[in-house]
This record gives sequence, structure tokens and C-alpha cells, in this order.
Amino acid sequence: MVPRSFFMTLYKRHNNPHNTILLRILFVHCAHRIAVTTFLLSACTYAEDVPSQKETSLQNVIAFNQHIRPILSEHCFACHGPDEANREAGLRLDQPDSATALLDSGTHAIVPHNTTESEIIARTTSDNTDLVMPPPSSKLGQLSPSDIAILKQWIADGATYEPHWAFVAPE
Repeated sequence: MVPRSFFMTLYKRHNNPHNTILLRILFVHCAHRIAVTTFLLSACTYAEDVPSQKETSLQNVIAFNQHIRPILSEHCFACHGPDEANREAGLRLDQPDSATALLDSGTHAIVPHNTTESEIIARTTSDNTDLVMPPPSSKLGQLSPSDIAILKQWIADGATYEPHWAFVAPE
């Protein structure tokens, strides 16, 4: 905060009651502006040092709840999630036992430590409209290249699942 004496020296006629009111108004407005300016400058300085989320996501260990679950939830769980009535091909991607099990096609959706054998990578990167996942008819949208890179890294790291955050006791 700016000391009041600073404003008193700016206005020599501070003994006048009318000028005192003006001085108080000036003090409040200037102090507010100085505080806001200081905050914005410090926020800008801090923001330059913080890497973006996409930069840090591949540098750090990829966590299922933080990185993978949102991707699968947006693009896959409508057909391969917890809802048994809408589940396609008997594949449930939110549980490790089902996601790594042998499928009717003779492949595995997820093969930990092996992205080339993981059908989820083959399907999400396919150019064939009959094989690509999610299918265009689902209108769920294709995975972005960064989402596919995150999935590949997670599988290469061992495809470790985590329980849903709601079932984890706070630390």
C-alpha cells in the first residue's frame, strides 16, 4: 500500500477540509490501481514460467485418472464403458481386466507395454472408415494426435489403471 504521507506531500493544501476529502478519494483510487497493477504484473511474470498442460503431460508419468480417463470418457465410453445396455463388442475400457482380455476378433484392446499389439491404437489411428474408432456414425469425433500420443505413452508405460477418484480416500 502507498503511505498516506505520500499523497499529503503531493497536495500541500491538505489542511483544507474539502481537499482532505478529495485526498481520501484519490488515496483509495490510487491504492486500488497500484494493487491491481502489482497483481497483474506478478501474474504475468508467473505465467511465463509455467509450462502448458500439454507440455507437462508427456514429460511426467501419465496417470489414468488425469490423462486417460478423460480421453476414453469423451470418445470411447459411450460404447465401451460401464453402461452394459450400450456396450459394443463386449469391450469395457474402464476396467483393466476387460480392456486387456482377448476379444472375439482374437486381439487385445490394450496390451500393456506394447502399442503395436494394442488394438485401441490400431483402431484410433486407422484410415479405414470400417475400422476406425470411434466410428464416424457415432459423431463422437476422432482423437487428436496429442490424445493418441498420450494413449501410446500410457500403454508403453504399462497401461496402469487407477480406481475412480471418487473411490479414493483423500490424503
